Parts: sequence; structure tokens; C-alpha cells
Amino acid sequence: MVVATDGAANVGLGSFGYGRGSESEDAYYKKLGELAAEKGVTISLIAVVGGECNIQALSTMCERTGGLVHNVKANEFLESMTESLNEKFIASHLTVSIQLPRVLKFRNEDSSSLSLGGSRFTRKMGNANNEPVSFYFEYELKSVKELLEMNLD
Repeated sequence: MVVATDGAANVGLGSFGYGRGSESEDAYYKKLGELAAEKGVTISLIAVVGGECNIQALSTMCERTGGLVHNVKANEFLESMTESLNEKFIASHLTVSIQLPRVLKFRNEDSSSLSLGGSRFTRKMGNANNEPVSFYFEYELKSVKELLEMNLD
């Protein structure tokens, strides 16, 4: 799926600063991305430069599904649309898990992504193409209390 926009979403579901109130736009677009990824749908975004597009919020859909974000000039729109439609995918429903030694834990990650006392991190990446993908994380030594509770030898 390709989402093309030339400005801010200002009406209806997912609008920025209008109407929804209780749910932030970031959470709304994150949830859309999660639903699309569960169904194996890739979302790419084409935003026209100069508009009031909230790329940060909208790009969460792309991150969750393995899609691309294009920020283009109006005269490059057609080329970008063609590129997005011709993109080939090599995997769907991709999930990445990273496990640290049990004396370490991940920092600054959503607790729903962590298991094994914070030593295993799992992220649903959505769909994958042949482009490299990078994501970064931080980790630290568990607290003295956590280490003592582990009964290490």
C-alpha cells in the first residue's frame, strides 16, 4: 500500500490535533502499522516536500511493515510512486529477537517487547526487502538486587 500526502491530516481518523483527542496520532499510526504487518501488508509513504506532513507519526506505519518513506518534490512524485509499487519483498511477518547474557538487560525499550527478565528483546519488523535495515538498542548490567535474586555462582 502506498500512502501519498501533500499536507497534514486534518479531518477524521488519524487527524493531527483534531477530533480524536484521547488517542495520540503516534499511537494511532503505530496501531495501523501493527495491523497491516499482521496481515502481511507493507505501507510506504510518499510525502511532498513543503507540505505540513507529520512524517514522524506517519512513518511509524512504514517502520512496522517494512515500507519505505519518500520525501519528494512535487515533480518527483510519479517516479517515487513507480519505485514504491515496483518494490520486491523477500519475507513477510519478520520478527527479530536478540538475547543478551542473563546478567544484562535492555534499556529504554517497551516492556511488552522484553522477556527473560529484560534480557530478550523481540520486535516485529513486518515485511522485508533486500535493503539493509538498522535498529539500535541500549543495554546495561542488571542491578545488584536483580543479580542477587538470580542466584549466580
